[in-house]
Amino acid sequence: MPGRSSQKTVLVTGGAGYIGSVLVPLLLTQGYRVHVFDAMLFGSQSLDTADGDPDLAILEGNISDREALARAVEGSWAIIHLAAISSVAACDADPAGAKSINRDASLSLITFARRYGVERFLFASSCGVYGNGVDLTEKSKIHPSSLYAALKAEVEDKLLSATSKEFSPCVLRLATCFGVSRRMRWDLVLNRFVWDACHKRLITVQGGEQCRPLVYVKDVSNAFVDCLAVAPQAVHGEIFNIGSDAQNYRIRDLAAEVKQQIPATRIKCINSGFHCSYKVGFQKARRILGFGNLRNVADGIQEGIGVVVGQHVSISQ
Repeated sequence: MPGRSSQKTVLVTGGAGYIGSVLVPLLLTQGYRVHVFDAMLFGSQSLDTADGDPDLAILEGNISDREALARAVEGSWAIIHLAAISSVAACDADPAGAKSINRDASLSLITFARRYGVERFLFASSCGVYGNGVDLTEKSKIHPSSLYAALKAEVEDKLLSATSKEFSPCVLRLATCFGVSRRMRWDLVLNRFVWDACHKRLITVQGGEQCRPLVYVKDVSNAFVDCLAVAPQAVHGEIFNIGSDAQNYRIRDLAAEVKQQIPATRIKCINSGFHCSYKVGFQKARRILGFGNLRNVADGIQEGIGVVVGQHVSISQ
């Protein structure tokens, strides 16, 4: 854990979202001053646990609003850029909006970061940029197979090309997240399987043979904190896959893990055409950042069940 750094301001875009609402309180415990810039489409309740902290400022605004974005950036030591239309399906449903928010606003953010002397810029990218493949590392060629992944790849390229002596960008390619957050997402694959198993006793799997790497949402938050804590040269212009070698899962096996904890669940696999499949290696983050995993998939299933049980759904039937 780093020492207290109360004079350093970290701007977190999308800080009221699924990852942000876990990350922001963690940053505050490390002594950072945190500014959250978020459109608050789902409200700010996800940050209630940090409400009243003198080192937290919540700035409501749309990331496509260049003037508001510039004001948010000014005075920041570091930026953690999470804000995005955050799924393949949502980007496909609104391609123009996805390009405006995920690409154009991100490029504006990079411009403002350099203009206002931001030292560190951490970008939440995705392992989805790899497309199909196995044994994928940060040195592997990328072949994004969705608009969501293609836009992530484009921002990665622009960000890393902006690296300079004064500006240290870093790309974190995240595995698919799971686990509970105060701004919960039940659309993420493991979380969705838990929800469906508890509510329907049925998990419908599209395909099933495709591989996905998984990572616990608080582990992701720790990875961002780790990047801020290490010496700048360790992350300067670097890319890190964030996840666990042990948590590369075939989707049907992931469903089977849920069934193991909720035995009454049925699994139905549907052959619905092409499914991108990627198996990723994560040794670089472990070696350089000391990144490790707090929770595995089995823990995440238990945690998800606990939330659903809290909503008065029995899992014993």
